[in-house]
Amino acid sequence: MTLELRSVSKSFGGIQAVKDVSLTINEGERVGIIGRSGAGKSTLLRLINRLETPESGEILWKGEPVYNLKGHALRQWRARCAMIFQDFGLVDRLDVVTNVLMGRLSSIGIVRSLMKAFPKTDRIDAIVELEWLDMAHAAFQRAGTLSGGQKQRVAIARAMMQSPDILLADEPVSALDPSNTHAVMDALKAVNERRNMTVLMNLHDMSLAKEHCSRILAMANGQVVFDGPPTQLDEDKLNDVFALAAQGMAKTPFESEVRPA
Repeated sequence: MTLELRSVSKSFGGIQAVKDVSLTINEGERVGIIGRSGAGKSTLLRLINRLETPESGEILWKGEPVYNLKGHALRQWRARCAMIFQDFGLVDRLDVVTNVLMGRLSSIGIVRSLMKAFPKTDRIDAIVELEWLDMAHAAFQRAGTLSGGQKQRVAIARAMMQSPDILLADEPVSALDPSNTHAVMDALKAVNERRNMTVLMNLHDMSLAKEHCSRILAMANGQVVFDGPPTQLDEDKLNDVFALAAQGMAKTPFESEVRPA
């Protein structure tokens, strides 16, 4: 299974956030995306998930186009292409297991979810996902009482309830302390390795990208300027990446700063 981008572009208010990006991501890859604020990292993930629509180019999954999906087909794609965010996206007043069960929205519908009318099998699956991420002990605890790292692991469990083929993580650890950061990064690595799931993550810390990713994409000014294994991203290449970024930095929505190691 492959994810393919062909000459994908997207602009906001005349600023080109993603410019003519072509990529092939193979099944089971764990890819870190780095770059300065405004580089296009978050926009790229949102284009893949179809939270944003490309102005030009094609996005394909296993050879089938997803760039022009609408309605039910688009909702199905977003279920298969799960996404977690920097702010976790949990409902603090609800307990943990209910938050995880929200990952089944696409299959049971909004009305049944609001009534908490989840099938018994879904509830069992939710507990299993939490146990797998060492969070089953907090299943009936309100989400608002959790630490940031715990919330992100719950968000990963919710994403897994979608039975996705791809997991996208948009700055998943930028708001966390070092201990929670490594717990979440280990969880993402486990998702990738145990399930052979493709994982793409935007990261703000270069050392995290090198330590936890098998492939790194560096972006500058909406373009991919490096694509390769972490071992090839030496200091000279890194300086080239940031020099390119400095030539034309422009703020675009959804972007965060990257910190070198």
